[in-house]
Amino acid sequence: MSTIKEIKRAIMTDSQNALFTEKGIELLFAAPPTAKILLIGQAPDIRAQEARMYFKDPSGNQLRDWLGVDE
Repeated sequence: MSTIKEIKRAIMTDSQNALFTEKGIELLFAAPPTAKILLIGQAPDIRAQEARMYFKDPSGNQLRDWLGVDE
């Protein structure tokens, strides 16, 4: 079984992410043990990256609206 740190390291060292890793852009993710659901997305826009918060962009607003949840 992999730990969250091992999963993050594997993603950051994956050659498909090299362009982002070289720019110092880290992936945005959280996996708290208390989570009831897990949402997986990709390619956050610059607003999400700068805020260091996933789904902090118009598509995130739409997703929250569809799910009936808030930030």
